[in-house]
Amino acid sequence: MKKITILGSTGSIGVQTLEVVRRHRKEIQVVGLACGKQLDKLIEQINEFSPTRVFIKDEESFAKLRKLFPKIKAFTGENGISEMIREANVDLIVNALVGFAGVIPTITAIEEKTNIALANKESLVACGHIIMKKAEDNKVRIFPIDSEHNAMWQCLHSGRKSELKKILITCSGGPFSSLSLEETKKVTKRQALKHPNWTMGSKVTIDSATVTNKALEIIEAKWLFNISKDQIIPILHKESIIHSMIEFNDNSIIAQMSNPNMSLPISYALMEGNRFANETSSINFNDVSQLNFEYMNQKRWEPLQIVFDIFDNPSLCAVFNSANEANVNLFLNDKISFYDITERNKKAVERHKNIPRQLEINEIIRLHNSVIQHEESI
Repeated sequence: MKKITILGSTGSIGVQTLEVVRRHRKEIQVVGLACGKQLDKLIEQINEFSPTRVFIKDEESFAKLRKLFPKIKAFTGENGISEMIREANVDLIVNALVGFAGVIPTITAIEEKTNIALANKESLVACGHIIMKKAEDNKVRIFPIDSEHNAMWQCLHSGRKSELKKILITCSGGPFSSLSLEETKKVTKRQALKHPNWTMGSKVTIDSATVTNKALEIIEAKWLFNISKDQIIPILHKESIIHSMIEFNDNSIIAQMSNPNMSLPISYALMEGNRFANETSSINFNDVSQLNFEYMNQKRWEPLQIVFDIFDNPSLCAVFNSANEANVNLFLNDKISFYDITERNKKAVERHKNIPRQLEINEIIRLHNSVIQHEESI
């Protein structure tokens, strides 16, 4: 029986993780749950999965939670998630938190020598050098949940890491792949929140629409698979059937294919590279008349140009990540336009000088707070 804690249990990935657990109760036990403020949904999850520890960020909800479940150890506050991680004796932490909030929990889990199923790409974008070194030192394994990186992991089983030539990371293009850059100036929030293939939370959905999600995933792949920027190529693939491909040094290419459903990468990560039978529906090739691919023009997809320019500069990657977090939030609150997100992210990177050394975690936190404050002061 694998014991797990789910961080971000009421979000999209957290809910889908619990759907996998629901189908495999003999193999997986939920010990801990953590969320921000969705008390009603958390209560439903507690009643169904009987965790022994829970965290909720909202303090008013925390007080209600303690009254409703006096026998469950409840946590809140700035350090509450880390305290819960340190107390919980589990085999795996599922980090499905959104944004920079996932960084410290990732580091805490590693320091507690607990393996991680990682959906919080921001951890690696902002602090990849810290996290991968700590993981190596503590002999902690990081299992990617993002469908693209999970696909890369699966494909790499077909060869040796030393035989890796290139990673082809696929991108649906979101809802605006047929629009010119100029035409995206007219995009509305309602349009941006409607992804053609995937069901995701609002932040990730907007990131997908701007293709910033793919830019962040390129940095994530750098740290997970120790690759150079010349080894990763973004490919527009609107059908979202192939989730990534690996090209080996003999020029053979291995692709991972499945219907666009997060159950498969989640379950593969939960089981640390083992498979549950029939986890998702099979591809019906009668319904797939063709698969289309196109190299992505970085002038059209500006976030890709930004991220390749800063690929080897960790401090600027942290700036880019923080600026995007702030600007997506501004867009969702109707304070800037969809087009402004990328433009403001680009200006944030240009405004900062790269720091030619690896920052410590406290320095990254200060940098993050500084960038957020600047972006929000419009």
